Amino acid sequence: MPGRIRYTEDFKREAVAQVTDRGHSVTSVAKRIGVSRKSLYDWVKQFEDDPDKNAADASEIKRLKAELRRVTEERDILRRTSRRTTAKVRLYQGSPHRIFGASDVPCTRGSFQRVLCVAEGWTKAAG
Repeated sequence: MPGRIRYTEDFKREAVAQVTDRGHSVTSVAKRIGVSRKSLYDWVKQFEDDPDKNAADASEIKRLKAELRRVTEERDILRRTSRRTTAKVRLYQGSPHRIFGASDVPCTRGSFQRVLCVAEGWTKAAG
C-alpha cells in the first residue's frame, strides 16, 4: 500500500510510554500524535512483552527492594534507641533536711550540685 506510514521504533516507544508510564489515555495519545487507536493498542501490546525493558525493570525493582529493606532497618533501630532515650529523668529537687553543703561538693553549681549531693547521699545511706 503506497499510503501506509512507517513509524520508527523510538516514536512507537515514546507513544507507548505516554500511555503506560505517564497515564494518558490511548484515545488522547492517538489523537495527539495522529495514529489510530488500534495501532497504538498494538504497539502497547508489542512493547509490553519487551524483554529488555522487563530485565531493566526487574533489576530496578530488586535494587529498590534492597534499599527499602535497609532504610526500614535503620528506621527500626532509630525507633528503638529513641524509646530508650525518652525516659524521664527525675532530678533531686531539695529536701527539708540538709544532706550536703556547697563546701562538701567542690566546683559545682546549681542542679549539678543537687545531683551529686543525692548520689553521694544514697551511697552513704546504702553503705
